[in-house]
Amino acid sequence: RGGPEFFIALAEHPEWGNSHTVWATVVPQDMEVIDAIMRRPLRVANWGPINATELVTPLPFCLIPPNSA
Repeated sequence: RGGPEFFIALAEHPEWGNSHTVWATVVPQDMEVIDAIMRRPLRVANWGPINATELVTPLPFCLIPPNSA
């Protein structure tokens, strides 16, 4: 089953060059959300030259643009 995929990078990745678009930044006060995601079941995957940690079960989410309320 396909769907949107995105990365949450917890460090700089200059090796990615311009092959990925950065479209958001996690602000410090929202880091608890990332911590909660990282407590979910994970698996390590090798995507060619990239070692990645993936969620075992997809996580549904909804993005709300700032000032949309």
